[in-house]
Amino acid sequence: MVPLVFWYLIQMILAMRWRWSFATIETEKLIKAHGKHIASTEGLPIQEQRDLVLKLSRRYCIHPFSIYQFRLYRDPNGALDYIFPHEAVQLHRLKNGPIRTPDHSALQDKLEFSTRAKKVGLPSVDTVHLLEQHQNVNPFELEIADQEAVFLKTRTGYRGKGAFSLHKREDQLIGYKLEDGKTLAAPGQIKAALDNMLSSDDVIVQPLLKNHSVFEKISPPNQAVILRVVTLRNSDQASICSAYLRVPVNQQLDVTEFPSARKSEVLAKVDIATGEISRNPSSSLNLDPKMSKTEDWLFSILGGTEIVPFWEEISRGSLIGQREFSSLWGIGWDWMITQKQPYLLEGNVFWGVQKLQEVSGGLVSSILWPGRK
Repeated sequence: MVPLVFWYLIQMILAMRWRWSFATIETEKLIKAHGKHIASTEGLPIQEQRDLVLKLSRRYCIHPFSIYQFRLYRDPNGALDYIFPHEAVQLHRLKNGPIRTPDHSALQDKLEFSTRAKKVGLPSVDTVHLLEQHQNVNPFELEIADQEAVFLKTRTGYRGKGAFSLHKREDQLIGYKLEDGKTLAAPGQIKAALDNMLSSDDVIVQPLLKNHSVFEKISPPNQAVILRVVTLRNSDQASICSAYLRVPVNQQLDVTEFPSARKSEVLAKVDIATGEISRNPSSSLNLDPKMSKTEDWLFSILGGTEIVPFWEEISRGSLIGQREFSSLWGIGWDWMITQKQPYLLEGNVFWGVQKLQEVSGGLVSSILWPGRK
């Protein structure tokens, strides 16, 4: 009982510190960064932004960045409908339970996940090599056909951690890191990248997939456009609650004008009923005038009536996956779509809330309690 009293006391002190000090400091930082752009694009004067953002930040002890990210200055009364970043892990633990289930472990192990996915007819990428942890591997001895490429990733954990593609051009190998697209040109760089992954985990080697032609025109040649589909278990039923594309910024952009372009991505909303691609109604990129131009460019290329290829197959497969891993409340499925077919890359137990809510709005009433709205 005593520790709980102390916990409440500490929380009260932290809340007061935020309300009377840090809320003002952080609000001013965000006003300086985004105020002029929002004023010019949405017609909301800077002082009015300051008043709205500071009031919300103090009232609910939320960071002003989340207020801008979710556009809560447009609808201040909707703030309680959102799950904020510091609450996300607790949300997943609350809904999935405190004990790690076999389904959770299976999703973490990409080989076990692939085996189970294939058993229920889900298209998973084949593994051509399994490199064991701490193994001393010469990447130049991997079997890669000329003009072909492979993708290397750790067996467990986040797919992007340290992962890179390896391309063979005559007698040379060139690598491209997944997280930032940086080139690994020197043999020592490629070996170091592989050794870094092998120091902590087994490494899976798979054929490198190529984007569908719909996405080739808007994405860098060596980076994948990922379709995230989030499914939920409601009693004995499975449903899709959100879908969106994560599109790496095209390298054709002038990076002197867009200095952070190589590290950025555009979110595009996908209609869960039809698969239609549309502009994200509250994209965080819009907060940056330069990156807003990036979005303008991307959607001018896509056009206004593009549909996600194989959408019916993908939506059906995501629901099958939720039922297969039925002990989990919600799963974020990552798909990559090639010209031939879609591939299910992985399922994520901790699929986050920020990007989903940017695209689909607040989680609380629309997802946690579907009948409330």
